[in-house]
Amino acid sequence: MLRRARHSAWGPSACAAAIGIATLLPLPTARADEAPRVTRPVFDVETPRVPAPFIVPEVSHPDPFVGVSWIVGLGAPSESGRPLSAVGSLRLSAETDVGIMRRLYVGVTYPIAAALPPDGSGGTKIVAGNIEGHVRVTFPQPTWLAAGAALGVVAPTATFDRSGAAQVAATAAASFEPTDAIYFAPGAIALRPSFDVRIVRGPFLVQARQGLDVTLDVAGLRVAQTNGRLLGHFGVRARKDLEVSIEAQQLYLFGSNVPDKHRNALTMGPNIRYSAFGMDFGAGIITNVFSVLSPALTQVVGLRLSVLSYF
Repeated sequence: MLRRARHSAWGPSACAAAIGIATLLPLPTARADEAPRVTRPVFDVETPRVPAPFIVPEVSHPDPFVGVSWIVGLGAPSESGRPLSAVGSLRLSAETDVGIMRRLYVGVTYPIAAALPPDGSGGTKIVAGNIEGHVRVTFPQPTWLAAGAALGVVAPTATFDRSGAAQVAATAAASFEPTDAIYFAPGAIALRPSFDVRIVRGPFLVQARQGLDVTLDVAGLRVAQTNGRLLGHFGVRARKDLEVSIEAQQLYLFGSNVPDKHRNALTMGPNIRYSAFGMDFGAGIITNVFSVLSPALTQVVGLRLSVLSYF
């Protein structure tokens, strides 16, 4: 199966050549005694409907949606003798297509988190994060392949003290999804360009997102910093409406003032998603691999739940 898929897949150069040849060929014209023929485009963004992934976008979808996801988990403190830190987060999101081609999307994300600071600096803190708006485009491709690009803009709506216990709690919550740590960076504006690729072959679905966070400090207390993001999803459709998958995400901090042992944060875990009644329901497990985003934690384990409703 794998050998057959490899021979049938188009490389980037083959795709470019095919598109170039197609644009150079003359279009057929109808004879006077013949009715015009309605043709369909060679490339389209439509693919088999599958439940949306957790951490990467559904590259092409026909309907607007609103969604909510929760994470509840525990973190093991770096300092021995301290109790486990309870962590929770909630994220609201929405996205809709613009125009009739289903190739341009706009959306918004807003997070809230609660955690017991793992360093013992205070009681449980509840914090509201930065809001993000994004514009995303999907490029025409063969039905088994979808690609796109996105640009997110993070606004500094988080107002908690970044030098106190609230920041320690917020970083603990962000450790479950390190690629979105910018949501809990008060006083920060960020540009988030990214590129998406999705491949559907039979029951298998592979999707990846690679992006950057270019962060500017509104208060001017920190220099501009760039972080790298890499997210991956590998799923198998057990049925048309049911998918099991494994997802992983990695944040890499490029700043020169970051200790090497805390430069890289990686989390991953298995998931299951089900579609019914115009909604997607999901559940999954998250844990860290190697270091944790928060220097006050050595291990995180959490349960992720989500509901998306399409209109």
